[in-house]
Amino acid sequence: MKKPEVEEIFPKLERPQAMLFERGVHFAGGAKVERYRKLIYYFIKITAFLFAVIKYRKKTKVTDQDAIVLMVTRDWGTNTSLNKESLRSLQEYLGETRVRLLELKRYDNLLECIKNNLENNNVSHVVMDTRIMLTRYSRGAILSSLYDCYFLSRLIWSYGATIICGMTDIIESGQRLQGELIVSKGGLLVSWGSVGTHEVSRFIEPRIIGPLFVPMSWKTWREYEETFPADIPCYDLSIIGLNYEPRKTFVDQLLPKLKEEGISYYLNTRKDLDYLSYLHMFGSSKIGLNTNWVINQPNRHHFTHRNFEVMFTGSLLVTQKCYGLDMYMQEGLDYVSFASAEELIEKIKYYLANESERLKIALSGQRKVRQLFVEHFVWKEVDKALNIFNYRKLL
Repeated sequence: MKKPEVEEIFPKLERPQAMLFERGVHFAGGAKVERYRKLIYYFIKITAFLFAVIKYRKKTKVTDQDAIVLMVTRDWGTNTSLNKESLRSLQEYLGETRVRLLELKRYDNLLECIKNNLENNNVSHVVMDTRIMLTRYSRGAILSSLYDCYFLSRLIWSYGATIICGMTDIIESGQRLQGELIVSKGGLLVSWGSVGTHEVSRFIEPRIIGPLFVPMSWKTWREYEETFPADIPCYDLSIIGLNYEPRKTFVDQLLPKLKEEGISYYLNTRKDLDYLSYLHMFGSSKIGLNTNWVINQPNRHHFTHRNFEVMFTGSLLVTQKCYGLDMYMQEGLDYVSFASAEELIEKIKYYLANESERLKIALSGQRKVRQLFVEHFVWKEVDKALNIFNYRKLL
């Protein structure tokens, strides 16, 4: 029987702009930055200290009444699933009137825009990600962004607000350096996914929590279930995600074996689906495949949010074991792991042939993931950390 194409599954769905792809620039760093990270950190602080003290003196203290949380994004990243779901879920956690979005254009002056908002509003927290700091890739732009990271820390401190800075991959030394400078005057770092903090060199600023998963809002949850009220599996397996090494080679070697075994699959390596359609393609498959490889590092695995997205839809997650995932889920009870292509094929065949076992594990993972979303687990963990470090809580 011929499996339907994507357009046949939801032909009338109006497709918004895809939310999974970022067109921005980020500072990965590298081996040299890793080696000299602490030296660069103190060089930036020392050389910028006098200017920062003159320009960003302590001005005011935030009042508890009508305080707002300011979430800052660049226009190229506002609609990524990370930013959109973080904003929506934070509004649900605190109330829509307490959360305000500041969307900067690509080349807006970040410091001036944030300063204007701090002056004109009673801002208690600034929520952002390190990736908004760099808008073009050159040595001069990178150096300038590092100074901006330190000035931003001083600016937010001067208005009595607390910064909550996310990092999407703490493996990259450049992101760690940016994050450490951003909270050098106070605040909290949040690791979205990635590896555990014990798997990288020690942070200069220790106020970091994670790896946390990207929260999903109730609004998105309702939209998904209203758009696709009953996902009926059309495929045995879904494989979605960018092709990078070693994932690309692995998938290229896997596809002929799937065809040989008669396992139907949906494959998308373009990341061109809107978020609801992206979730639906996992929900319309019995098994969702994920890999946790770090790019170009075949011996390292990190916690990608796709693990939770697959489980959310009710598809059986088959993935590689990693530290972050095992903080929340139990292998064999909530998901199935694999270590090689051969083991993956055997487990796919087994769970396709044993539907009751597949459903039992898939539904267990789905129930746990959805419970974490419902309970606002991520923002409650952020609040716990803020309390531990003696900062004002979000709620």
